[in-house]
Amino acid sequence: MASPDSKICDIDRARIAKNIVDWKDLSPYLGLNAAEIKEVKESDSGNFLQQKCEAIRKWQQKNGDDATYAAFIVVATVAENKELADYVRELVVGARDEQQCSHTEKEGLLSLVMALTKELKEKETMLQAKVSSAPVCTVCA
Repeated sequence: MASPDSKICDIDRARIAKNIVDWKDLSPYLGLNAAEIKEVKESDSGNFLQQKCEAIRKWQQKNGDDATYAAFIVVATVAENKELADYVRELVVGARDEQQCSHTEKEGLLSLVMALTKELKEKETMLQAKVSSAPVCTVCA
């Protein structure tokens, strides 16, 4: 489960990267210097999603344990990218809600499976009774 103070995982790094419009505008706020920006550009020229991921990865490497969801929200906010900040905030809140709902959902699914299993057994019993009481075909016998 993602918490504001946890480090950004690889999956969320890719999700965040997809929501960055122009990583070069964000890079100074990530603390990337000119050499690092050039390195990111050259790392996978033409693949902008990969460049966005690499920019975030460099920020994570520079900041270590401080490269958290909360810290990235601050970066996006300072960069005046409200949509990105809101998206990352939603990743954290959504993960928390998903974790809380999962137990209730599992209980609901288990109840549904049990009810369907019972219904299938009843139908199977009913069909077996019909088959056993059906007249025997004299042509087939």
